[in-house]
Amino acid sequence: EKCEGHLWKAKHARLTEERFQSHFTKKELLVAVKGNVLVGCVVMSWVDEGVKDVSMLVVDPAYRKQGIGTKLVNYIIDSAREDGCKSVRVELLFPVHEEDKWKTALRRWYTSLGFEFVKEEDFVKYFPDFVDDLAIETTFS
Repeated sequence: EKCEGHLWKAKHARLTEERFQSHFTKKELLVAVKGNVLVGCVVMSWVDEGVKDVSMLVVDPAYRKQGIGTKLVNYIIDSAREDGCKSVRVELLFPVHEEDKWKTALRRWYTSLGFEFVKEEDFVKYFPDFVDDLAIETTFS
């Protein structure tokens, strides 16, 4: 919620049960566990031939700043190389009419991992089913 809660209307589920099951079945859901505690997860999926996608990365606030997010993303990058991918794409959702310090910091973090942000797109173009759930106008990069 800290990262995207303000972008969505109340009670919106960014990851529905149906989409979760789809990612799980396709082995697209990567999790980080410490001991027996789930501390982070990310979705990695094929976008096009030769392109993998990183989306919905989250690390439990109690476990942030320990390199967990970096390990998850690096795993995806390594996996993509092994699969012969040409590129790995990151999805970030930004509000259009206001500055979002959390998302700006997240973009800097991804840049520090070697990602380049090349374009912004209309989020609704890719996820039309979510248009009624957005609280504010957003862009997708």
